[in-house]
Amino acid sequence: MLRRWQAILLATGVLASANASAFGNLDTYARPLLTLLAPGHGAIWRTGYLLALLLLAAAWVAMQRDQVAGGPFMAFAGSLPFTPRQRHRADLAVLLLADSPLLVVTACALGLTAGRGAPAAHAVLLADVALLALVA
Repeated sequence: MLRRWQAILLATGVLASANASAFGNLDTYARPLLTLLAPGHGAIWRTGYLLALLLLAAAWVAMQRDQVAGGPFMAFAGSLPFTPRQRHRADLAVLLLADSPLLVVTACALGLTAGRGAPAAHAVLLADVALLALVA
């Protein structure tokens, strides 16, 4: 997970050094989701693109399966006196950290659409894509 965050920070630094504004960085990160909202595409293209985005999200999570599962630490954690509810909260925290780069893309897209005065349907679609990515 650390390597993936390092890649995001490196990309932000490179873009910032190229005299890109903070708004430009947000636009760059949100571009994969904003492409889904472009008016020039038909329903078949949007469906295919959405499936491709979801496959990428599933591949992202699959790369981190060992880290999300906890590895050898989970055997130790299982011996500690934690309730199942506390374990589920810890699992949720790890999952949110693992998926946080996906959430950064979604947050940038939601922020840009809200800032540009886009219709509420765009925000609902982006929220649905974020939920589908988290489910993946």
